[in-house]
Amino acid sequence: MAEAAAAAVPLASLPAYPKFVIHAEPNSLFQRWGKWKRGFENLMTAMNVGKQAQKRAILLYFAGEEFGEIFDTLPNTGDTCISAIAEFDVYVSPQKNGEFEIFKFRQAKQEPDENIDTYHTRLRKLSENCKFADKDREVKSQIIQGCVSSKIILKALQNPSQTLDQLLTMARSFEVSEIQAGNITKEKDLETVHQIRVGNHPSSGRKWLVLRWKIPTYMSCKKKIVQ
Repeated sequence: MAEAAAAAVPLASLPAYPKFVIHAEPNSLFQRWGKWKRGFENLMTAMNVGKQAQKRAILLYFAGEEFGEIFDTLPNTGDTCISAIAEFDVYVSPQKNGEFEIFKFRQAKQEPDENIDTYHTRLRKLSENCKFADKDREVKSQIIQGCVSSKIILKALQNPSQTLDQLLTMARSFEVSEIQAGNITKEKDLETVHQIRVGNHPSSGRKWLVLRWKIPTYMSCKKKIVQ
């Protein structure tokens, strides 16, 4: 039945879609399967594939040989795409280790070149498998512990009642201020002429200008222009 349904969509007409690699990163199997599955469902919607048997056949084709070898050993895969996905969900679920997921979440620190919104998004993704009762509270706490800005940490500790959204708004404001302050400093470092005077060339006697200006290393330079 699945083969007949699959024949309705020629293989040559199927778009490219990555295979699902099971053994590449065992610790992230559940997350990777969820991401792959969501992409597959979006693709089926875009292709307007509605028949369950047809979707199941395409699922097995896209997922690849490694997936198929494990899928064939599962007991309750049924004959629809829904049942196939549900059974593989059961297979990958035992791979989750709640304590390990929480450990990874607690170890997540903000990278030096990572802005607060990117860090927040990364924490959100890590929290998905931690089964926290209050995700916002846990994410807020981790931002305070793991962000690189001492100003943000101090401000957050001074305002313990603020929400996660309020913390993020405050942190963004600090980041913008630091960027603006950095730009001002660069502009000051690149101030052009610090001193101008007119002198006589030691050999020709012709008048020339001696220009002194500041450079980022805060050393003075001379530039002589013969008139």
